[in-house]
Amino acid sequence: MSEGGYRDERFRDATTRRTPARRWADPAEFERVGAYLADPSPTFHTGDEIVVDGGYCVF
Repeated sequence: MSEGGYRDERFRDATTRRTPARRWADPAEFERVGAYLADPSPTFHTGDEIVVDGGYCVF
């Protein structure tokens, strides 16, 4: 979904400056969140929204 933005250097730089992590995510970072959500172990974690954006939504 982000491939077009990532290819645009101006957009990529502007986004990176606004992101506290100061980088774009590695696809493996999304995989880890998906694995956590698919794991049956966290049975008391319900009704939550997990945002994987490097802190971008904080600003």
